[in-house]
Amino acid sequence: MDIIHCLIFTDLMNPISHRIVGIHSTIDYYPFGMEMPGRIKGDTSYRFGFNGQMQDNEFAGKDGAHNTAEFWEYDCRIGRRWNRDPIVKPWESPYACFANNPIFYKDPSGLNPEGNGDKYKARCEKKLEKRIYSKLEKLRRNNGTPQEIEILAHQLSDKYQNKEWFRYTGTGGYDNEGKGYESTSTTPSGMKRTHQKRIEVVAYSTEKDDFEMTGDKSTTPNNVESQTLIDAKEGDVLKVSFDPLLQPDGLDVYSSNGTNRQTVASTNGEISPLSTPATYNSGDITITKANAGQISFKVTNTSERADMPDNWNLQISLTRAVFKPHVITTNVYNSKNLFFD
Repeated sequence: MDIIHCLIFTDLMNPISHRIVGIHSTIDYYPFGMEMPGRIKGDTSYRFGFNGQMQDNEFAGKDGAHNTAEFWEYDCRIGRRWNRDPIVKPWESPYACFANNPIFYKDPSGLNPEGNGDKYKARCEKKLEKRIYSKLEKLRRNNGTPQEIEILAHQLSDKYQNKEWFRYTGTGGYDNEGKGYESTSTTPSGMKRTHQKRIEVVAYSTEKDDFEMTGDKSTTPNNVESQTLIDAKEGDVLKVSFDPLLQPDGLDVYSSNGTNRQTVASTNGEISPLSTPATYNSGDITITKANAGQISFKVTNTSERADMPDNWNLQISLTRAVFKPHVITTNVYNSKNLFFD
């Protein structure tokens, strides 16, 4: 039912003590705002209707079928706007209204849904922080390893998997697939697939730093030693790729903690473009507590030919796990044989 519009009759000589309130009109609506036939009472000349927006009856040729607001022209009969949404949402049609949930959201200006959904979302996120994220943070502060923290995140995901607040944080709305559903298709072998959305907390995200250096005889000396590139910590993954290009060159990548300098990647002497293999790739090098420190490198050429330029290419990448708990949604598929049910 729409907000009841009232007429207030006031005694001008005594405005405070003498008032009579009467019901002006009442209107019942379908979910997206179309007026229910036979459920309209009283004066229908009031300009405003569903969602508090002004009705434009001349536009649709029917009372209560079209509303207008600052950012849209809205057809109440089909629940769609006539113009494109100025806020692009990749997951939703640009003509959708109220996030397709007019019971849960309101949109007075036609710009972006708001209302009870935002409050409920805040409550769900508060529970997520208290019941899961805080426990992961506590284990991290107690020197838990990334593997131990991810295991705890998985266990807590299992524990709260069917809780509405947990599924809401993962799906961004009410989820009716919590217990899964059966598809109507079958495989050639007579298997029926069931599909379930699983909400999972992931404790760590990855960040990557890439460095690329090139050498040129005309601008750099034969032996090139760099300053510190980046600080590598325990658990980070280092990867080195080196190409001598034209002349034999050697590479050493170091880690220094201020006291000691260790070699973490090396060509073990010079490699030639004519050798097999002609390039050096270290693969993944996991930084340990013993060799954590500041990364630098040195390129050497002890047999340079004066008639050839000495070019080379070096690429160093460092990938680190960053504690940043977040929720993801995955799809779980199971199959069962129809012939043996």
